[in-house]
Amino acid sequence: IKEIDDEEFGYKIEIFSSYTDTSILRIPFNSKVIKFEKFNGARLASYATASDAINENATLVLEDVNSRKIKIKHKLSQSFAELRLSTDYSKGFIQGDRYGVMVKGITNIYLQKDFRLDVKQGDKVFAQDTLLGYFTK
Repeated sequence: IKEIDDEEFGYKIEIFSSYTDTSILRIPFNSKVIKFEKFNGARLASYATASDAINENATLVLEDVNSRKIKIKHKLSQSFAELRLSTDYSKGFIQGDRYGVMVKGITNIYLQKDFRLDVKQGDKVFAQDTLLGYFTK
């Protein structure tokens, strides 16, 4: 977890997942996808110099009815399987909906500056069970 200097987002939470973790990706809150980008690339180890530039990754920006946003970036790391994401973003999502599968990689969650964190560095998080925090507005 770290504070970042960005126009829109103030926090970045980095989550590492391994082969033994659950691979299902779930929507964190009732929202719609307003931006989606996917790059099909390599699957180098995350410590490899070129991994940031060429590893397979995807970025989603989610927005709720109150214009609150979360950006999620998934990046594969030495995975034997591709990053599989739902391609039907025409409808909105409900919290907990499945939207993809990532077997091994890194997920970065970017939260707005007015978000109140409820987790701290080193906490183990579980999809649909761990509350990361609250929107304050």
